[in-house]
Amino acid sequence: MAVIDELPIYECEKRHGWSGNLISYFVRLRALVQTLSEGSGIIFDNGSRALVTDSTGAAAESAVTAAEILHLDGVTSSIQDQIDAKQATITGAATTIDTEDLTVSRAVVSNGAGKVAVSATTAAEIVHVSGVTSAIQTQLDAKYAKAGGPISGPVTFTGTGRIDWTKKTANGVTLSGFTSASTASDLQTAHDGNVYVATEVAATAGQNVVVDFTGVTAFNWVQILCRYAGSSAHVISIQLEITPFDGSAWHEYGVITDQPADYTMEEHSFFIPDDAPYINSGVVKVRFVHPSGVNGHTLNIDVVALYQ
Repeated sequence: MAVIDELPIYECEKRHGWSGNLISYFVRLRALVQTLSEGSGIIFDNGSRALVTDSTGAAAESAVTAAEILHLDGVTSSIQDQIDAKQATITGAATTIDTEDLTVSRAVVSNGAGKVAVSATTAAEIVHVSGVTSAIQTQLDAKYAKAGGPISGPVTFTGTGRIDWTKKTANGVTLSGFTSASTASDLQTAHDGNVYVATEVAATAGQNVVVDFTGVTAFNWVQILCRYAGSSAHVISIQLEITPFDGSAWHEYGVITDQPADYTMEEHSFFIPDDAPYINSGVVKVRFVHPSGVNGHTLNIDVVALYQ
C-alpha cells in the first residue's frame, strides 16, 4: 500500500496509476486523520448542526440544529407513530369550548346536543345544594303551603307553644287631677304586692293618669291589671297617644268600670296590630282618663307594661 501521507498527489498518480476519485478520497482521509490527531473538530459550513453521512458516506452537516436534536431527549419510541396515534382535532362534547371561554361563575351542564354548555344557574346558587340528602322537590312537596290549605292526618307540634315576650316597663307617671304617693316602680311588676294608687282630687272632666315609656322600638301587647273604685255611673277610659303627639289625639282601647273595693284586679290587656302610630321617637304613652271626673274616686294599677 502506498504511503500517501508522505507523497504528493501527483506522485500517487504517477507511480500507482490512481484515479482522481481515489486520490480525492485519500486526500480527505488524510485531512481527517490530521485534524483528529491535532485535537480539533471537523469544520463545517454552519455551526451547531446535527452530523450525518452524505451520499458518499462522508461526514456532513444536516439542516437539523443542535437545539432541535435536544428535543429527542426522553423519546422512547417512534415519534411519527406517536403523532399518528393522537387526535388531530377536538371532537365530542368539548367542541363547544375548544376556543371559546364560558360565562363566568355558572354551573356547567350538557346541552341538547350533548355538548358542554353553561346553565342559567349561578355558582352561588349551586352552593345551596350543599347538604341536601335527597330529592329537593320531593321534600318541598311534603311540606304544607305557607299560605295555608287543607291539612289531613294528625299534626304534631314540638316545643312549649309559648311566645317568648320581651317586656318594657314604665319609666314615669304624670298626673292631672289625681294625686298619689306611689312611684312608677309600683306598677312595673304584676302580683308583687305593690300597687300604684291614684285618687281624684277634683271633679274636672278629663283628669287623668299618664304612664310613660321611653326607648321603645316596637311592641305588640299592652298588659294592664287595674281596678276603679268610684261610681257605677262612671268609667275610666284606657287610651294610647297618637300623632301629632301633643296630647290632643288618643286611641281608646277599652274602659274600666266601677268595682267594689274588695274586688281583685281586672285584666285589661290588649294586642296592638300596628305599633307605628303610637311610638314617637321611642316614647309611648298609656293614659287612664276619667271623662267626667269625680273627687275621691280611686284608680288602683297593679301593672302597665309593653311587650314585644
